[in-house]
Amino acid sequence: MRDNALVQAQNQLDGMAAAMSQALSDKTVQGTAVTAGSQTGFDIDLAGMLAGNTVRVSYLDPLTQTPKTVTFMRVNDPAALPLSNAATSDPNDRVVGIDFSGGMAAIVSQVSAALGSNFAVSNPVGADLRILGASGGPASVTAVSATKTETSLTGGGGALPFFVDGTTAYAGAVTSAGAQLTGFASRIAVNGALLADPSKLVAYQTRRKRPRAIRPGRISSMSG
Repeated sequence: MRDNALVQAQNQLDGMAAAMSQALSDKTVQGTAVTAGSQTGFDIDLAGMLAGNTVRVSYLDPLTQTPKTVTFMRVNDPAALPLSNAATSDPNDRVVGIDFSGGMAAIVSQVSAALGSNFAVSNPVGADLRILGASGGPASVTAVSATKTETSLTGGGGALPFFVDGTTAYAGAVTSAGAQLTGFASRIAVNGALLADPSKLVAYQTRRKRPRAIRPGRISSMSG
C-alpha cells in the first residue's frame, strides 16, 4: 500500500488536479508561417512563457519522412536538465528542457542543438523564435505552437487562472527538487484574486461604450 497503491493513487490525484487547472489557465498560441529563401517554417513568440510552459515542433523525419514531435519545455533550474520524456503527457514526443536564463541567443543555441543541422533556428526579432526546414529538402517543419499559462484575470485569449498552486500559478514546472505536479492535489486552490472579485467569472473584459450617433434631424432641432 505505502510503496505502490498509495503512490499511484496520489499520482492520479495530482494528475487530475493539474489537468483541471491547466484546462482553464493554459492557452495555445499557433506559430506564424514564414519563408526565407528556399526554407519554410514558423515563427513563435516566447514572451510570457513560465517554467513548465512548452513549445511543440512537428516535422517530418529527414531520413524516414515520418512525423515527429519535439516538445521544448522552459526550465528555470539548469540542474534539472536533461528532462525525461515523461515530463509531458504525450507518450510519443521527445522532451527537451531549455534554460531561459541566458536570453534568446542561448535559447536559439539549445533548440538548434536539439533539432540538428537539417534545421535553421534563429531569433529574427524580440522574443520570436524562428524554426525553418529546407523547402522540398529532407527536413520539413509542419507546425509550431506554444502553450502558455495565463496569470491575469483579464489577459484575454480565452484562458482564466481559476486555480493556483497555493498562491502561485501552476504551469507544471520541473526543478532539481522535483516536479511541481508532485503533491499538487493537496495544494490546489481557487485563485484569491477571483475570490476577491467573482465578477471576473462573467465579466472577462470591460466593454468600452461606443458614442451614440446623433441623427441629422436631431442636430437641426438642437441648433434651433
